Amino acid sequence: MMVYPSGMIAINKPAMMISKDVSRNLKRAFGKLKMGHVGTLDPLATGVLPILLGKATKFQDPLLDLPKRYRFKIRFGLLTDTLDICGQNLEQQDNVSVDLARMSDIGKTFLGEITQIPPLYSAVKHKGKPLYYYARKGVHVPLEEKARKVQVFDLRILGGGSDWAEVEVTCSRGTYVRVLAKDMAAQLGYHGTVIELERTQAAGISIENAAPWETIEKLLQNEQDISQYIIPIEKFPDGPRMTRHAGWRN
Repeated sequence: MMVYPSGMIAINKPAMMISKDVSRNLKRAFGKLKMGHVGTLDPLATGVLPILLGKATKFQDPLLDLPKRYRFKIRFGLLTDTLDICGQNLEQQDNVSVDLARMSDIGKTFLGEITQIPPLYSAVKHKGKPLYYYARKGVHVPLEEKARKVQVFDLRILGGGSDWAEVEVTCSRGTYVRVLAKDMAAQLGYHGTVIELERTQAAGISIENAAPWETIEKLLQNEQDISQYIIPIEKFPDGPRMTRHAGWRN
């Protein structure tokens, strides 16, 4: 087994693959090297999945505090139990007609600090168990008690049609895009469900600099070296400051 350095490997995760699947596959290469995610991704979501290796796991919190950027599509008039297209349909509205100019105006009202109630299908804990545990058992949980403050730094409507819109948002850790889509749609008088979701930036890494999972997977299958895809700690965003903060040493 090859010996890999501490650092970060940023994966461009494909859809319908959970973050833990990526970790399990990487374990074959990294062995006992400690690993940690800088924000997991829903199965539907694609995009930047940063994974810290070895001593770099000390930087998980400051990296999580960096803004994240997403592009997503909302389908208006559709409600699912997971608030995305992967869930079970609960309700569908007919004759949906959305004005994108009004959608843009509504988007501006979500800038700054907002309050979100996390979705039932999420990893937020209730009595020591994630909310999705109760969702699968059909147990009611008072979600209002789990409300949290998050920050939306930028939000733009990129385009759309009568029953859908594409949105780009830059936000803080803890922000649920599925809830943002639902709440924006509600301002228009409709249900809203996320049908596409891509994280284009996380931990200071943009999508252009994330390694496609297919590339990494092929190298792993052939037992080839993937060191070229590992970002060393000193090249992390504001690396020197974080290095001092975490007390990291070579």
